[in-house]
Amino acid sequence: MMLSKLVLAACGAMCTGVVPLYAQPELLFHAPFDGTAVASSRPGRGDIARAEPRLKFGVCSDLHLSTAYRGPQFFERALWWWKREGVDAIVIAGDIADCGDVDSCRMATNAITRVFGDDWPKLMVILGNHDKLGDAKVRRDVLRNVFRMGEETDEKAFFTKVKGYSFVGRSWPRDTSFSMAAFLESHAADLKGPRPFVFVQHPHPTGTCHGPYVWGQEAETAGLEQAADFLKAYPNAVAFSGHSHYQICDERTVWKGDFISVGTGSMANQGTLPGRENSSNGGLVMPAAEACGVCAELVTFYDREMRIQRHEFWTRPEGDPIGDDWWVPFGEAGEWTFERRAADSLPPAFLRGAEVKVRGYTGTLRDKSSGSHKIWEVSFPTAPAHDGRPRAIDYEVTAVVSIFDCEWRSVKRVLSPHYGRTADIDTSATCLFVEDEKLPAGGQFVFFEVRPISPFGKAGEPIRSLRFYR
Repeated sequence: MMLSKLVLAACGAMCTGVVPLYAQPELLFHAPFDGTAVASSRPGRGDIARAEPRLKFGVCSDLHLSTAYRGPQFFERALWWWKREGVDAIVIAGDIADCGDVDSCRMATNAITRVFGDDWPKLMVILGNHDKLGDAKVRRDVLRNVFRMGEETDEKAFFTKVKGYSFVGRSWPRDTSFSMAAFLESHAADLKGPRPFVFVQHPHPTGTCHGPYVWGQEAETAGLEQAADFLKAYPNAVAFSGHSHYQICDERTVWKGDFISVGTGSMANQGTLPGRENSSNGGLVMPAAEACGVCAELVTFYDREMRIQRHEFWTRPEGDPIGDDWWVPFGEAGEWTFERRAADSLPPAFLRGAEVKVRGYTGTLRDKSSGSHKIWEVSFPTAPAHDGRPRAIDYEVTAVVSIFDCEWRSVKRVLSPHYGRTADIDTSATCLFVEDEKLPAGGQFVFFEVRPISPFGKAGEPIRSLRFYR
């Protein structure tokens, strides 16, 4: 069905061709950075008064370095951040080399030397599915000598201590006969008790961080002994894992149940939440949301809690906070379960004066083979964190068509296009509706309604567009 001239007048002049909704940023190689910090007006940098910190370590994963096409620039930016913060250790949760070669691993260690000289913090690395490196002997040699983890390190697992805190890691299981549960039990004297210890593996323990539907859980790996099962015996375990590349701006990055589980994002590229119109595996209409929010974490242990700071390094070499710091208590799950946090949280909200803008045009879709279509473009500002309400990264957009005394609704979910980056970059979002496929023929008018959705599924109050006669 054609849009009427009246609608076109209301929405703006019709244009032809593809409308570039999101400009993709430059790729992968950036100018070198000397580590000098520049003051930032963005939130999240101020320290909160707490007891004396006991341990401080940097965490990242999925660097996917390659001598052919991906350098260590973003990793080096994270290293400078960690150096400024005085970390005691660095944890890398797998997939250092994209193509599984030793030279790409050396790119990471060369970056560490450029930042720290020969006085490295304690480095703890586990190998991911990309880190093939050769046979068991080669993998063991890389961990012991390239990453300087010492002769006690095995290619399957490691155990070490930093400032009295235990760190345990399991590399990607190329020998499924190895029992990580037995390995932990062999160190029970160090691991059992109230003091937290760090557990690292590449895939997420099943049903923990990022929720039950995330790609990249350990249950997807055939024959793998499940950390989600054997860590139940260790309520003091704090597990870090990557593999999924999921954005760590999502509140579900931290899970607390029988133990604590934390997602680590990616230093290469970010995966988008599935099921949305602009997911990387989404529909045929919209361009995919940006997936470049390279990020890392800084974790500080105190006596009774830990602080997780999250920075992204695409926007500025110094890094910027993705959101407020997380303060996670040790001990019983209590208020940090998904269910409790969902019940206690407020829904996101648009700022006062937020408006929905609509225009109509003729253009091609994400699937350009389908020719030209009449399209409604629905634009709106994002809902930032304010007044105790979370930042929204997900939106429900509804087209409402009035047909006599009935209303017909077409509902879509969309991600804000830059949701993996800082809030001052991610300021507006767009949703597209195809007139001749998604909206019914007939009807007197159409309007559009947008609701912000929290990571825990709470919907905020909607904002609505004007009504356009058809």
